[in-house]
Formats: sequence, structure tokens, C-alpha cells
Amino acid sequence: MTNQKGDNKGKVTNLFSEQGAVAGEISGNGENGVKGIPLPKPPTSRGAKLRRSTFQLRNSTVDDVDRFHLELQLALGKQNAPYKEVLVEAAIVYFLDSARANPSEWLDVLLEWQQMRRSR
Repeated sequence: MTNQKGDNKGKVTNLFSEQGAVAGEISGNGENGVKGIPLPKPPTSRGAKLRRSTFQLRNSTVDDVDRFHLELQLALGKQNAPYKEVLVEAAIVYFLDSARANPSEWLDVLLEWQQMRRSR
């Protein structure tokens, strides 16, 4: 059984809407972003050099990524769902694009998060 990309677009759109991440059509072509920030384009080089990184994340954040990944696997089929690494990289790229576009909005939030980490 092979899934075509277009066959599952509605399922993925509903999944993202239910998660509260992105309402509307999901595409990786730089269109349809949130609050005027376009979605990032996928990397153009297949042979991009990868670097292993380790970060401390809240358990709830990792659980959310795991849950979302499993929901994508259910919606698209395990073979067609993006890897968790792809989800995390896309989220980081999207955040950086958003932070560059609206640095003053993000600075207060980031400083607050940092303060919460220090108080743990």
C-alpha cells in the first residue's frame, strides 16, 4: 500500500489544527505561515552535513514531540511520516525565522524561560 502525498493532506491539516500548531493548509514551500512568518523551505542539499547535538529539554516537550510523531505515523503511515529529527529541525528553523522577524516579541519570552530554568 503506497500513500501519495496528496492523499493525506487533509488528515495532516486536521492533525496540525487539533494540535494548535498551524491552522490551515500545511506546506513546506514557504507559504501559509503563522502570524506572517512563512514556513521554512526544506533543505536543498541531500548531502547536508549533520551534527549531533545534545540539549536538555523538559519532559513534557519531548513527550509532545513523541506524541505528535506517533499521530503523524497514524495519519500518514509509518513509512511516510517524517522522522522526529526532521520535526525538531523544522521547529528550530521556524522558531529562528520567527525570532529574527520579531526579536522584541521573542526576547521577553526567552528571558522568562531562562529565568524559570535557573530557578529549578
